[in-house]
Amino acid sequence: MIRIACLHVPDADATVQSALLDIALRHSPSVEDVAPGIVFLDLRGLGKLWGGEEELARRLLQAVAERGWTARVGIAGSRAGARFAARAGEGVTIVPPGRDAGRLGVAPLALLDLGPEMAARLARWGIRTLGELADLPARGLAQRLGDEGPRLQRLAGGEDPTPLRLWTGGVRLGNRGARAARRSHGGAGRSALRAPPP
Repeated sequence: MIRIACLHVPDADATVQSALLDIALRHSPSVEDVAPGIVFLDLRGLGKLWGGEEELARRLLQAVAERGWTARVGIAGSRAGARFAARAGEGVTIVPPGRDAGRLGVAPLALLDLGPEMAARLARWGIRTLGELADLPARGLAQRLGDEGPRLQRLAGGEDPTPLRLWTGGVRLGNRGARAARRSHGGAGRSALRAPPP
């Protein structure tokens, strides 16, 4: 089961981003550098190590707070779900497994980071939220937007099978580079992920 955490510090700069990546890599061997102030962590297989999602999220917030910043953590089954959860709440917001689509329904289309042309086209159609996009007839969307239509519709519904683009000190890796990334961060990540005492 895919579980993604989004660690978010609003209005972050490059210094904050570097620290966020360091904090994230101390908690998961699979981390994606998304944008200033936003980092994704793959949580699969980490529950027992950290005592569950809520405890892991609490530790992430604490690590960020120790550096003087305020963060939010969202956890869900997709990137979009985790990002929306992090933006929507204060502190920690956890979307239960299988509930991404319901939580994403009210989220704005901007969450998909659409290009200007696509955003303008959907706005002309009166589509403002992910739920509205997800509810469009799939066949008609494919006819009007080609392959991009169904892809965006799946993302709007919380379906995102794309593996994280692993961050390894400035180099982004796809799933082929995952093992190399883990090796570069302490073997299989065990030493880097050893839970500190509570």
